[in-house]
Amino acid sequence: MNLESLRREFLKEIFSKIVVCNTDGVPNFADKHSASSIVISKKLLEILGLRVSRKRSSSQTVGRIFEEAVRKFLEKALEELDHLRSWPYRVHLHRKIWDFSQYRHLRMLNEAFEKYPELKTSLGRDYFIAPDIVVSLEPLEDELLNRKTKGFVSGTTARLSPIRRENSSFEILHAVISCKWTIRSDRAQNARAEALTLVQKRKGRSPHLVVVLAEPLPSRIASLAFGTGEIDMTYHVCLYELKEAVKASGIEDQVEILEMLISGNRLRDISDLPLDLQV
Repeated sequence: MNLESLRREFLKEIFSKIVVCNTDGVPNFADKHSASSIVISKKLLEILGLRVSRKRSSSQTVGRIFEEAVRKFLEKALEELDHLRSWPYRVHLHRKIWDFSQYRHLRMLNEAFEKYPELKTSLGRDYFIAPDIVVSLEPLEDELLNRKTKGFVSGTTARLSPIRRENSSFEILHAVISCKWTIRSDRAQNARAEALTLVQKRKGRSPHLVVVLAEPLPSRIASLAFGTGEIDMTYHVCLYELKEAVKASGIEDQVEILEMLISGNRLRDISDLPLDLQV
């Protein structure tokens, strides 16, 4: 299945399971207190032309459905690109970061907290993170590493690299994806704080740190995308259609902000994500 088909399938799923309109035709991803958000959201729904749900879900249910849809889209897209790599990616929901090579030292700290609960008060638990979605790589067997040159790695070399199963059984954390259906109040700051913690607490290379969202209002997206470097990139579930909807709305400040986000390389479409994860 090509990327366009996967993207369309993904959008159909989230709109049919999550999006509900009120009696005025305003979808539930709009901010009912913002006239700009309402106008853009209604126009976006019109442009997409997708069937919406008839059943309103709780915010927790919406979050779970959105995360699973993103995970499924990413898993399928990455499978189509398997030929570019020597070993496949694994895509998971809500894995603890200490399950991975760069953060395995935190496992011992967690065990200490369980044994001595009083430590939580002085040290906190901000770095015990279970991200919405993670992409990981399994360490490689020597057989694969030595496929081109026999004995390229052996018992005398490369004895510390976690990419070699001989050295470590821990998966390598390749990417962390935070899923935000909409952006309200402090949610943007939560994503930034989590990304910063992941950078600060790692031992080894930093994973890709990205956000996938469905927020329709460019100024709200900007509150997250115009960050200070904690997040690699922000991805919108339907950026092309959003750009068309914002332009059709005629709300000049929102048109300008969205153009700045795109031209300034702060915002991309979700279809860019599986390709960006190849490096």
